[in-house]
Amino acid sequence: MSADLRLPFGHLQLEKRAHSACIESGLKSIQKVVDAVRTGELSPESVGHKTFQEIQNALYTISAVRNQHGGIDWPAFWSSRGIAESRIFLTSHALRFLSVEIRACSIGSLHLNKACSGLEAVGIKTVGNLVDAARSGMGKLKNFGAKAHEEVVQALRSLSESCREDGSVEWLKYAASRGFEIIPAQNVGSVARSFFQDLLPAACKNVVWLTVR
Repeated sequence: MSADLRLPFGHLQLEKRAHSACIESGLKSIQKVVDAVRTGELSPESVGHKTFQEIQNALYTISAVRNQHGGIDWPAFWSSRGIAESRIFLTSHALRFLSVEIRACSIGSLHLNKACSGLEAVGIKTVGNLVDAARSGMGKLKNFGAKAHEEVVQALRSLSESCREDGSVEWLKYAASRGFEIIPAQNVGSVARSFFQDLLPAACKNVVWLTVR
């Protein structure tokens, strides 16, 4: 069985009624949902035609984005399915293999705004804490509105897209993905370009560390 199929079924990003039907059936993992559909435990008769179709569509998408090793291309799945609005279930190959250094960074390094206080209130203070919580599943947190939810989803998706193979993060790519303004925005001379490309990222990282640690 693929490790991805052992993940909580919330990663299927089901709508509320379908999500509740899986909970009521005692299904905890994606694999359990697959098995329940195969055996008829989940059927149009047991959960309703529309709800069953929603579950089937999610499973079809999972099958469509699996690689030759059985793993799931989660960014491709998110693009096809979207992300549930009331809960956060997010992981990817890149997020699973973040370096120890990145995992130890404060959530402040992700430049969250609305979401910070809500996450810290439940003990999520580092990037690693956030990645682990999103992998196991985060329900609706207290004082955690739609903007905070959207911010965390965007940050995790951008982080996933910005990871290097060694588990480090390309922070300029992360910033661009989040829509932050990057200076300089226009082409500059070779000396200035070299400064910005080679020295400024390290300087900014030091500044961020000083402000969020």
